[in-house]
Amino acid sequence: MATVKSDFDEIFSFENLEKIFITELVDVNSTGVDNISALVFSKDLKKQIELIQKKVFNQTYRFTRYKQKLISKGAGKPPREVCIPTIRDRLTLKALNQFLQKRLADKTEQPLPQNVTKQIKSVLTNGHYDSVIKLDIENFYPNVKHLELIKRIRKFITYPIALNLITGAISTSSNRGVGNDRGVPQGLPISNILASLYLRNIDLKNQKNDDIYYCRYVDDLLVFCNEIESRKIISSIVSDCKKIGLNVYDPKFRPDKSYVGDATSEFSYLGYRYNPESNKKVLASVRPASKSRLLDSLSGIFTSYYRSNDKSLALLQWRINIRITGCIFENKCKGWLFFFSEIDDKQLFNQLDHVVNQLSNRFVNDPYIRKSFTRAWHEIKYKRWSSNYFPNFDKYDVQHMKEIVATYEKVDINKLKIPTALIQAKFWKIIKKELKEMETDVLDFSY
Repeated sequence: MATVKSDFDEIFSFENLEKIFITELVDVNSTGVDNISALVFSKDLKKQIELIQKKVFNQTYRFTRYKQKLISKGAGKPPREVCIPTIRDRLTLKALNQFLQKRLADKTEQPLPQNVTKQIKSVLTNGHYDSVIKLDIENFYPNVKHLELIKRIRKFITYPIALNLITGAISTSSNRGVGNDRGVPQGLPISNILASLYLRNIDLKNQKNDDIYYCRYVDDLLVFCNEIESRKIISSIVSDCKKIGLNVYDPKFRPDKSYVGDATSEFSYLGYRYNPESNKKVLASVRPASKSRLLDSLSGIFTSYYRSNDKSLALLQWRINIRITGCIFENKCKGWLFFFSEIDDKQLFNQLDHVVNQLSNRFVNDPYIRKSFTRAWHEIKYKRWSSNYFPNFDKYDVQHMKEIVATYEKVDINKLKIPTALIQAKFWKIIKKELKEMETDVLDFSY
């Protein structure tokens, strides 16, 4: 069995750091506060990796102040702060995340939202509980106490070099000359696994309670129980969170954040809407905001096509179809429909198809092959990995990649001037760009 030290040494080897940069960072466009791009960094890659290794192993590595990026959460809500590291720090953090995943993944496993939804539907169908509790932790990431977090990490990792690197990463902030003793910076590769570890004891305690159904996704906690026990359960969770410096929104005073009610009434969780009042025949649909976000992105693609001076129907078709069906990338299902694949509201798919038809009639004069939400949902539910209806980019060969690159560049494939040796890198850059835009369709899906 590998030791903590051997795992760390292997992950921070020159070969692995080089591999991480080439496979995950070489096409990154964003820069940290030093404004050094991935391209500039790559020109001195050997020296940079050796510097990382030297400083990490002699425990003198210092993270550069993170660049602050504010992401709007909608009108009347404070923006979410995301921290952007320098390329060097990002490479170090990617490796550190690999190490944490290897040592802690089995203790911090976060279920897929689709699987959570499937479990919730099963609980609702069984009817064993008459009440549902949804609790939201206030400003979760900024309020994680470092001493409490390190104490939890030490239960599984005592290697000083690793602990020093973790402490340095979370104590660095986006404010010049200011460090932190509280908070896990959002947006770092290690943020989610550390946050999950912080709540592990609360998860274990409630998962062992056979009288309730408990699940958590990041800072959103959901409990099914019987009404007579609901206040006791809420008090217990609120108290346990307070012991580690976290505040939970009280359903009585902040019903917009936390909720307690009848399990047969309408409630929302992870972007899904359960027991919708508008259609009692449906168990699970989507929140209006989730639907609107998808329609906005589809409309944006059509508008971009319409305003383009060099319109490409082939590119429009490819971008619209991938938004409808989603795709498979790195053995993971990506896209709005994959995320909401547990929907029972088939009428919604007809509505979405109708909207796409309207947008096509409004912005496009020529006919083109459009995929269908209704068909895509059926393929996802009943065929998934064996279906050819949505693209599986993991199986694309160079010729398929070349076709996509040519489509994206709006040129005939025979006139594509990009060398074959560079086609693969160009292709993955295109796919990652599209996936990044697709991810916005399912962002901010909490209640």
